[in-house]
Amino acid sequence: MKTEKPIIGIIGGNGKTGQWFTRFFQDHDIPVLIAGRKTPLSFKDLVKKADIVIVSVPISQTQRVLKQIVPHMQKKQLLTDFTSFKVMPLEAMKESKSATLGMHPLFGPSATIDQKLKIVFCKQKDNKFVTYLRNLFTSAGIEVIEVSPEEHDYQMAYIQAFTNAINLLYAKIIFEHKNVLENKLHTPIFTLQSLIMGRVLDQDIKLTSDLQLYNPYFLPVLEAFVVQAKKLENIIEKEDEAAFTKMFQEEQELAKNFASFSTLQTNRLLAQVKQVMITLPTKITEIHLPKKTLVAYLGPAGTFSHLAAKTALPKNKKIPYETIFDIFQAAQNNDVDLGIVPAENSIEGTVRETLDFLIDFSLMVIGSFELPIHQQLLSKEKKLANIHTIASHPQALSQCREWLKKYLPHAKTISTPSTTAALKNPKIGYAYIASELAAKQYNIPILAKNIEDNPNNRTKFYLIARKKLKLDGVSNNKTLVFATVHNRVGILRDILNVFAAHEINLTKLESRPSGGKYAWDYHFFIEFEKSNKNISLAKTFGALKPYCPIIRFLGKT
Repeated sequence: MKTEKPIIGIIGGNGKTGQWFTRFFQDHDIPVLIAGRKTPLSFKDLVKKADIVIVSVPISQTQRVLKQIVPHMQKKQLLTDFTSFKVMPLEAMKESKSATLGMHPLFGPSATIDQKLKIVFCKQKDNKFVTYLRNLFTSAGIEVIEVSPEEHDYQMAYIQAFTNAINLLYAKIIFEHKNVLENKLHTPIFTLQSLIMGRVLDQDIKLTSDLQLYNPYFLPVLEAFVVQAKKLENIIEKEDEAAFTKMFQEEQELAKNFASFSTLQTNRLLAQVKQVMITLPTKITEIHLPKKTLVAYLGPAGTFSHLAAKTALPKNKKIPYETIFDIFQAAQNNDVDLGIVPAENSIEGTVRETLDFLIDFSLMVIGSFELPIHQQLLSKEKKLANIHTIASHPQALSQCREWLKKYLPHAKTISTPSTTAALKNPKIGYAYIASELAAKQYNIPILAKNIEDNPNNRTKFYLIARKKLKLDGVSNNKTLVFATVHNRVGILRDILNVFAAHEINLTKLESRPSGGKYAWDYHFFIEFEKSNKNISLAKTFGALKPYCPIIRFLGKT
């Protein structure tokens, strides 16, 4: 006889954690109900229909929500939660007629089921649904750890609150006092610690604050840290080597076995970290231009070009154009004052159309900026198992190839000229790779976040115009030129010798044959920094003239 599966109701199921568990339960063919601030189903209605009621809301809201639903719970049901604390919610649950259980998943919403996940159970009042959840998680490979709520919160004061606090303070020192991330004097251990710090900064700020503000065990931990830091400060001031040794010798002895174990384990990590180059993405500062300034971007709405335009120029009117050519033509004809065009992607390379149109049109580059590119999997489907086709732009498919191979190995991929255009009429069983902005623009849920294979994926955009505009917050300290040459042995060497003699650092050099379109054989796009000898641009151009029949200034990037 087949056992009927319980109905699980998740209050706050539209949040990141709620979404993860919704997918998990649905993958096991368990019916799931969702109630939140913007759902047709109310908290009270969900409680009436569900066998297992899970509260998945921010810590600061947990007690308020529990007080609303506890009076409506029945003896045959189970009430539980996903809160990172357990004393507080279980105190609020104890008046419930139902069974009650405190749960805490020791992983985030980006985790995958193959990562040896763990979940905490703090039992209060038992019933068959507690056993059901335990068996479900265990059979899926998730380890269930049982502890008392008091022991859980005490441990979390160190494991979560203290770890987060240390990394937040580390970030305050690194970024605000003197940003050493931008230099090249990194050791593997510093790189590893900085990456951990960055991971903490990437967490939800509300969750991070709640972990520290509401854990009753954390303040004494923080006070102990301040005492030890002050003690170390006094030792350093006095240059007291004996006191320093005494302060840490006992801990070194106590941690002897752990230290040797850690060294062996981190050697593997450090071998990989040595290959990591920490790069800080260029921060896009808002560009202030008169409100009447019209801006063109590569449409339709929801593209990364749209996101770039919204980020850099949020207060100006933005007009979408179908092609890069259309943007150049609109700027040339004074239909718009400024165009934003993609110039180069860190994975796919140069956008050749943009460079070619800089030759064909009498426009100039007046600045550039970089936008981090994070790809999202959009779909009307609620679980990955229902997706049989991914339809997206070829670049998006290329940038997410490994993720798709791992999580959607059986799905067919279809290249589309524009993902955002396809989003206007999403199909059943289809998923699309696009920006978070596109998800909002076309009201299509994000099924999986940040699925790009390379987290450092970014695109450089050029700002093009007929004339110079005063811009703050964008890069324009490099010069971009177009130069033509006739095909002969040693011509590239002669050009490079000019830059070397003037102590000019090249940041881009791209050559292309003219293909019979022009009188010359080859042309170069050359981007370079200011001369270390402070040699004028006119003098550099003069030195290049014997080798380059045409030299044209394209702008500042």
